[in-house]
Amino acid sequence: MHNNRLTKIRLDSIAPADYNPRVLSDEAAERLKESLQKLGVVKAIIVNGDNHVIVAGHQRTKTMRAIGIVECPAFLIHGVSKQDEVRFNQFHNRCEYEFSADSPRVVITSELKPGWNLVANSDIRIESKGAKAGENNILADLLIKYGSFGNSIATLDGNVFVSGGYALATKLCGLDLYVYAVDDEQAKLCRFYFSKEYGKYSYDNIKRETFVQGLAQLHRLPTEGKEKKSALYTKRIIPALGTKLKGLSMLDFGAGKFDYAKLLQSKGVDIDYLDPYHCLRTGVIDAKGNRQRFLDVCERIRSRGLYDVVICDSVLNSVDTPEARKSVILTCFALVKDGGFLYISGRMEPKSEKNATGLRKQRRKTMYFLVDDGFTASMRDGHWFFQKFDTDKQIQDICQLLGKGRVFKEGTSWQIEATKVNRPDLLDDIIRALRFEWDMPLPVGSYGLSQEIENAYRYAISNY
Repeated sequence: MHNNRLTKIRLDSIAPADYNPRVLSDEAAERLKESLQKLGVVKAIIVNGDNHVIVAGHQRTKTMRAIGIVECPAFLIHGVSKQDEVRFNQFHNRCEYEFSADSPRVVITSELKPGWNLVANSDIRIESKGAKAGENNILADLLIKYGSFGNSIATLDGNVFVSGGYALATKLCGLDLYVYAVDDEQAKLCRFYFSKEYGKYSYDNIKRETFVQGLAQLHRLPTEGKEKKSALYTKRIIPALGTKLKGLSMLDFGAGKFDYAKLLQSKGVDIDYLDPYHCLRTGVIDAKGNRQRFLDVCERIRSRGLYDVVICDSVLNSVDTPEARKSVILTCFALVKDGGFLYISGRMEPKSEKNATGLRKQRRKTMYFLVDDGFTASMRDGHWFFQKFDTDKQIQDICQLLGKGRVFKEGTSWQIEATKVNRPDLLDDIIRALRFEWDMPLPVGSYGLSQEIENAYRYAISNY
């Protein structure tokens, strides 16, 4: 662990990250421009020293270039993984919105001169750790791995008022702290500008690798001492097997590791199951087996008609685009016969921990930002993984589309039990959805079965 030196870097020598996760409105861009013109560059940007890609500070860099600034203070970090690069970026986007009673209170005891100061660790005094332990853990983890990567802003008499959390973590990690000291008038401007929202998180520039979503599938029954029960199965489906679901044909669409489907099959239930990203083992997609299961469903509905019951458990929370979400819902609707039963579940939008950047949840090493359409994304093992959270209205909209149904809530999940009411007006949308699901992308190519499912579905609805 070491103190990375603050340096100057030419803006024409650095490039933005390809995902560049934040977008600014015209108003926010103008406000950022004003802050730089009035205050100068009081927060250093972070740059990957190995490839000169911006890790944090994209919008400031863009604005500095626009107003003619040619170089700025920066921290160069080396040997940073892609996953940690994203963690730096996410933290940096979060930490500027911190004017609250929960923020740590830190004081510099040594004399500060206006502008940049390197403060010895012994001259950092913690008065309160605040109530942001999650952020402190993220910061400490990054500081231990990479050394100093940021600075705080303080008044000339030593009160840290911007990035107090960073100052706290620096103290606890035994590092010295770079501080930009300002007079009282500048402090007022800093408080004004740093308390504003500078854009929103956006995942539009992130490359979707849909096939990696399957790598996050969980075992849903006891295995090796671990268990993650399905509320949909345990609360809705299994209790009804001896009554209204007795003897009915079923399809588990998006069945993951097939745990519950195989359990029901072992008890004599007539259930098929498929998942485009079922794996033979971790990281190895069973493309051949999955393709055959897609074809088996085509043959099943062609020879016997649509299913009595379609189950879709925890799939909607693992889609990566609104289009994928819509296709899952319509495919489940399509594959069950009129008057048949639909069981679908997902995750509810959290009710707390929202702030200007859209932060909803944080763990020791990860921050999640919920964008306007309810998606979050996090970098794991070099890939972006997406999650979808639904609002109450979105859940009710699904229920109304499916037919006559009820919504249940269990912890952080929601479940719908519905009886299908036919919607001939949705035929074109249904065909698009089925083709989408039967042609899901693979690491190389795709399943390419869109015509097979369209032909089978059209035959089924015309002959049964």
